[in-house]
Amino acid sequence: MSKLLLPIFFVVFCGCFLSFTKKEAVVFRKDGVEITVPSKWKISKEAEHPEGYFVSFERKGFGSSGLVTLRWFNNQKDLKSMASNHREQLIGAYQRLKANPQMGLVSRGLFKEHPTQEFTYSMSLIGVGHRGGSYFFNACGKTFNITYQGADEDAAKNEEGLTSIPQSFRCQASN
Repeated sequence: MSKLLLPIFFVVFCGCFLSFTKKEAVVFRKDGVEITVPSKWKISKEAEHPEGYFVSFERKGFGSSGLVTLRWFNNQKDLKSMASNHREQLIGAYQRLKANPQMGLVSRGLFKEHPTQEFTYSMSLIGVGHRGGSYFFNACGKTFNITYQGADEDAAKNEEGLTSIPQSFRCQASN
């Protein structure tokens, strides 16, 4: 009988442990903006700024490299100048880190149904290759910027968040 109880106890214990440790996706909501954050990612920073809002999402775990940031401005801005300015700011920041940034040119694109101004980039942080991109678009009476990046060596681990976080973006015009 005791030989039978031990395996049953083990199965029940493992099942309870897994049910308590399984995390569900979290939905970020603010000012009519909604983004779904996968369970292996977290909201790492939120901040009001004079013209809108900033929120960042990072992959959980020590040494994880996935990062997605979302900024919005409460009125519509010129997308090309916003993207060009952001590109120049990133170049300066990564040059100060001696990361050898390689920036693509700002070009037109499409995010969901929204026309964008966007660019991609690569760099080497502490000898580790990273890739990312940034796009700007107008929607719901606001201007949005989504920037994403991750280490090349973590590409498979980061793919879920780097893809699903931007794709889950929704907004409704504020009243």
